[in-house]
Amino acid sequence: MDGQPSDVMRTWFQRVWTEREEHAIYELFPPEGEAHGLGPAPIVGPGAFHQFWVQMHTAFDSLDVRVLDAIDQRDRCYVRCEATGIYRGALVTFEGGCMAEIHAGQIRRVWSYLDFVKMLTEMSSIPPNALELALSGVRFA
Repeated sequence: MDGQPSDVMRTWFQRVWTEREEHAIYELFPPEGEAHGLGPAPIVGPGAFHQFWVQMHTAFDSLDVRVLDAIDQRDRCYVRCEATGIYRGALVTFEGGCMAEIHAGQIRRVWSYLDFVKMLTEMSSIPPNALELALSGVRFA
């Protein structure tokens, strides 16, 4: 894939997340690919990423991710995104961003910073003041 690194990320979000093209994971994320920030440990390889993808698409009836801003520098980019999905009939919207290293049209490494607190709050999985509670010492088990 020619073009800027952010073009790969735009394609990734459109095909993998919005259009739900499972096979695109294997096209755009190589065996040595690393995804950081989506759990306690990096996700390595398309098979492991596919498991995360299944969990997200099982939870959300639909998910649309669009790139709001992008900055490219050589083989890296930063993209700021907005995700909108339907969870149990309710609209859930959250933003985030990621820095990605692209090689030969594939995502070699990506570091995601998504507002999962907002996502979980809108899913009613945690209370609206969960961050405040956690900072005051409350533990969620």
